[in-house]
Amino acid sequence: EYNKNSRIFDSTPLFDADAGVSYVKKLHLSLPEDVDEDSYRLRLVVADRNDDQLVRDYQLKLDVPRHLLKIKDVLLYPGTTVKGGDVLLSSVRLENQGEKDEEDVKVTVSVPALKLSASDFVDEVENGRQEETEELFLRVPKCAEAGTYPLSVQVSYDRGHQQVSEERSLVVTHNTACDEQAKPVVVVQQTQPSAPLVAAEPSAGKLRRALEIVLVGLVVLLIIVGLIIGFAKLSSDDE
Repeated sequence: EYNKNSRIFDSTPLFDADAGVSYVKKLHLSLPEDVDEDSYRLRLVVADRNDDQLVRDYQLKLDVPRHLLKIKDVLLYPGTTVKGGDVLLSSVRLENQGEKDEEDVKVTVSVPALKLSASDFVDEVENGRQEETEELFLRVPKCAEAGTYPLSVQVSYDRGHQQVSEERSLVVTHNTACDEQAKPVVVVQQTQPSAPLVAAEPSAGKLRRALEIVLVGLVVLLIIVGLIIGFAKLSSDDE
């Protein structure tokens, strides 16, 4: 069907051929992946410089593998660049180029370096058809180190006996919310007690208070002694 875009064709350079001599020439035909499984006519044309042609046709049966899934496309949203903390959505388109329909196809998208992984199952991919997974959800860690990470797409089918994989690059940009900030300073305000406590006084204060008590006691004692002496003198004068 696409022979005009990708011709299955090969030819030899011009060469001389002597009479009675056999020549062996090898030609190579490249078959595209999307070629249909069918019977084809292989045509051989031998021509001279005057374009006199000798044409021979041969039947060629073209077969395809029993199991052959291809990853046709990997869709990423918002794209191949995502900021730390944001969500990456991905979907994978598959094409069945094999002979058999494939059931219960498992598709896994992962970023191993960030420990991210998500999987989805495609119920069936018929022969010659394409199918796409549901959106796979990956959240990039908020403070992931900026850089380029391998994003792996792995497809398992034929009851896990066949695998196909593909790798893309995912660019993670820095999230400024993760910049280190100055630690807050906590101020504790000390409240004054409602009344002074004797137990809280320093040693010098205790000594001063004790001296004041002793001094008051001496003054009182002197006053009492003075009163006694005064009364005694008055009594002696009366006699």
